[in-house]
Amino acid sequence: ASSEVLLRCGGAIVDDRAVCECSPEPDAEPTTTAEPTIPPTVLPPDDGATTTLVPSGTQSPTTPVCAALPDVKGRCSEDGCKVLVGGMTGLTCAEYCARSGLECAGAWEEVNDDCSVKANMTCTEVWPGTSDLICECARALPPTPAPSTAPPRRPASPTHPPPPVSTPAPAPVSDAQCNLPSVKEFCSPSGCKVLAGGMSGRSCSQYCSGSGLFCIAAYDEVDDTCAESTSLSCDATLDTSDLICECSADASAQPIRDLTSTTPERPLGGSCRSMPNVKATCSDDGCKVLAGEMTGSTCAAYCALTGLECSGAWEEVDNTCVVKAPMTCTEVWPGTSDLLCQCAQPAKRPQRPPITTGMPPRGGASGPSCDLPGVKETCSESGCKVLVDGMLGRTCSEYCSQSGLACVAAWDEVEDTCEEGMPWPCDAVFE
Repeated sequence: ASSEVLLRCGGAIVDDRAVCECSPEPDAEPTTTAEPTIPPTVLPPDDGATTTLVPSGTQSPTTPVCAALPDVKGRCSEDGCKVLVGGMTGLTCAEYCARSGLECAGAWEEVNDDCSVKANMTCTEVWPGTSDLICECARALPPTPAPSTAPPRRPASPTHPPPPVSTPAPAPVSDAQCNLPSVKEFCSPSGCKVLAGGMSGRSCSQYCSGSGLFCIAAYDEVDDTCAESTSLSCDATLDTSDLICECSADASAQPIRDLTSTTPERPLGGSCRSMPNVKATCSDDGCKVLAGEMTGSTCAAYCALTGLECSGAWEEVDNTCVVKAPMTCTEVWPGTSDLLCQCAQPAKRPQRPPITTGMPPRGGASGPSCDLPGVKETCSESGCKVLVDGMLGRTCSEYCSQSGLACVAAWDEVEDTCEEGMPWPCDAVFE
């Protein structure tokens, strides 16, 4: 008997065959016979360069500003601001530090659950497949005022009275005054919607949280003004020094719309209205989108979440709709959480007659009820659990959907039989 190993959801296997179980009910329970086990985590290749992190602080251990950092597994500097952090799956050091009202000053992947550095990272980078990172946090420094260029004033004299001294206009004052830092221009009477400087690699969520507020809207700006160029998600980061951020003490508050915005909101098409994690729409019909939370996933899997098919995939530039590189629908782009995906209604495919092997269905002689194509062997009495051929580059979700059914379970097969090998999610692509 072959050994059975449980695979993690969302991966890919090298095989041309898979065991798929379909059902008219999406919530049906699979009829698995395999005991799940946990697969090894695949990490990026090690370049062999391992260094030891040198303590960066010079103060006494754990300064007050870093004493409250959460999820600390070990401290890697004398001031306690460089730490080995747990629970970092899918998170960045910038997000971690912002939880404590701090800014990220450095980020690294660790070697073996310790303070030894395996690889350098940016503060906004997610390291796939790891739960621990080394993060260094620091208090955000106030902006340094520009030196005055005004000429020196002459002493007052009866014939040369001193020139009048102009005072800058005060910031707008209202009941909702936000008192935000690094403001280059106020964009609302309340002072809660601002053109913020020093935003390279930072999100408006991080900016607002530094003042104990919530981000309710974010925009790219036009020519260093309050004119809105592109609507962004509050967690979006751009390679620019300025962003328009709107903050509020009420997380459910509605944003103030700037009527000078040069980019109208684009409608979502009927077939694409329910697509999840949309950070920006990139087509008039709303079916080409900038999708978030795509680490380790494909556009084919993303579109399948709403019963659609992928018709295009691209890596994006700086969290926008600008294309950096074309991709296949089943390709994973390493080290990114955003992709441009274009989805469409599934094309109607002609159904092929089942390929029979002369063997009756398992569990009895009653005929199949699912009428599935490409069947090498039926694996259940109903005929809805089958061994399928020709599955390279496809998912069991795609296979079941072409017959108007929903996938309820998927497995790799053992030696070209109905014996279940490794369980897979329905949207896993077989390669």
